[in-house]
Formats: sequence, C-alpha cells, structure tokens
Amino acid sequence: KLTRKGRNLLIPFLTLLISFAYVLLFEPLGFLPATFLFLFFLFKLSEPKKWLKPLILSLSVVILSYLIFSVWLQCQFPRGMFRF
Repeated sequence: KLTRKGRNLLIPFLTLLISFAYVLLFEPLGFLPATFLFLFFLFKLSEPKKWLKPLILSLSVVILSYLIFSVWLQCQFPRGMFRF
C-alpha cells in the first residue's frame, strides 16, 4: 500500500508516462483509439477504484470531440490502423 507521499510522487510520473505513450500511439492507432485510451487511463488514475465512470467519460469525450472536430469543423485526424 502506497503512502500519501508516495502516491503524490507517483501520480505526476504516471501522468507524464501516459502522455508520452499517447504521443507515441497517436499516429499508429489513430485519433479515436489513442485518445480513448489516453483519457481512460487519466480518468482511471484519478479514481482508481471505479471502472464504469472513466469508461463512460472517455467514450463521451472521444465521441463529442470527433463530432465537433471531424464532422462539424471537418478537421482530419490520423486514422491509424483501424481506418474509421
């Protein structure tokens, strides 16, 4: 079990690690899966005991951002290996 001080040191490191992984996976996976995973792990980091809330929040943000940027504003995102 981590102490409060240990957790306070671990969270910024994990956030940086998750952000670095997002940058590396953005092109190969594409916008939708990479952003979903990025947000899911960040939300999961903030509420470690819950699974449903981070899942729903991540999915909602990805769908909303896709609709705003890709559909409405017609921006192009990397499609990655899934091609959607």
